[in-house]
Amino acid sequence: MPHVPLRERQKKFVDAAIRVIAAEGVAKATTRRIAEVAEMPAASLHYCFHTKEELFQAVFEQALSEGPTKAGRDVIPGMGLRDGAAAVLRGYLDWMLLDRDLQQAQYELIFWALRNPDSRHLARQTYRSYIDATVELLSQARVPDEAGIDLEMLARQILATLDGHAMQWIALDDDRMAAVIENAIVEVRAVLPPLRKEA
Repeated sequence: MPHVPLRERQKKFVDAAIRVIAAEGVAKATTRRIAEVAEMPAASLHYCFHTKEELFQAVFEQALSEGPTKAGRDVIPGMGLRDGAAAVLRGYLDWMLLDRDLQQAQYELIFWALRNPDSRHLARQTYRSYIDATVELLSQARVPDEAGIDLEMLARQILATLDGHAMQWIALDDDRMAAVIENAIVEVRAVLPPLRKEA
């Protein structure tokens, strides 16, 4: 078997873990099953990731490296929060629609992490990273007159909107996600003024 660079092997195992978790759940995502789907030796998986939690963390990291980048694709500095929030919502939507398995695997792993005391930090870290990345995108869009708007509150609202609609999309397997997000954009724009920090 030809030599496969470490990063390439890691990527194959992360991709395989996503597929297995989305299709079969975390409980069935054994190292043997993941290696089988990756078409790589199980020993190689243990070389790339010392523990299964390390592999699961890499799944989260892949999502976190892709999602906010795509979400910020159309954010223009100083465009204002109404347009900025709309751009972020549409960017996240486009990213989510690229890989349904990744979205489902993330939700599966969040609940797995919350049920395992040794892994609860992964759920917290993941959401904290999404919130922080979204706040950063919104801060780029904000204009001086919007300085009093609570960007973390807005970021949480955007992510909660996406989570709720993503779960519907996964469950219903329909093609209405884009239309629903456009409705959500109207709602987010409408609530921007009340999102000011209290003195």
